[in-house]
Amino acid sequence: MLWTLDKETVTKLANEAAGPDGVGIVAPTGKAGSVLMFHGNLVHASPPNITPYPRKIVYLTLCACSNHITKFTRPEFIAHRDFTPIEPADDGALVEYARAHKVAAE
Repeated sequence: MLWTLDKETVTKLANEAAGPDGVGIVAPTGKAGSVLMFHGNLVHASPPNITPYPRKIVYLTLCACSNHITKFTRPEFIAHRDFTPIEPADDGALVEYARAHKVAAE
């Protein structure tokens, strides 16, 4: 099911989020290879890619292991079958990983 919001609702939410600085909608951009992560319940949109470069979108949904899928109706590459609990990483683990695997700019 595709969940969409009408223009009136989006305008209302943007105005409510604007606050004193006047920023209610943000258009994140980044260099090639950048990653943007956000909660799936955040109102968001993804316009068509107008660049000549490919764009990949990955959806990751996490829930309690006790709430795992019991009826598999989607292929494994969409609905994984491994329900091993995720181990938390230390704060800053992504920064440490990025620094350790930094690729020199060309």
